[in-house]
Amino acid sequence: MAFGAKVEVSSLKTRFRDLSIDIKGLKAANKNDVFKNIFDIDDIRFSVRPAPLLSAKIIINEMSIDGLKWGTQREDSGALPVKIQAKYEKQQKKENKDSLFSKLTGKIIEKGKSEITQLPALGGIKNVQEQFKNFSFDKAISIDDLESVKELDRMKQELNDKYTKYMQNINSLDTFG
Repeated sequence: MAFGAKVEVSSLKTRFRDLSIDIKGLKAANKNDVFKNIFDIDDIRFSVRPAPLLSAKIIINEMSIDGLKWGTQREDSGALPVKIQAKYEKQQKKENKDSLFSKLTGKIIEKGKSEITQLPALGGIKNVQEQFKNFSFDKAISIDDLESVKELDRMKQELNDKYTKYMQNINSLDTFG
């Protein structure tokens, strides 16, 4: 109902020993293009701390996501069944911008955006992008400095020397004498 389209899970395993969950094959269809997925995740694994659960808080100790893909094609339609679609549309009409769900998702999205932009890897990517804007291979690499070019020149000179030597040997032969 949150996505307005089908969400599929291939398998879900829970372990109470370490309070972990393993979700395989998570796919959420795009409600605007029901033959595409918003995301497609091969495997999500996470574990939570047990003590905060007693006070209705969830703290995730470890989390890993493998095989995250965006906008993948679907073999079948991701549209909700008619009854559920009607329920979804009714819920959408009831919800307004001030609803608890809207406020919560808005805050989560904003927090996620701010945290993602602060990731060190993204800062590195921005630096690399800036460096490549003004990068010129002509200025960075001199053909005269390449070892392969020097080796080819050396081989060419050796071939020319051998050719000259052979021609001298052929011209010095007395074939009529």
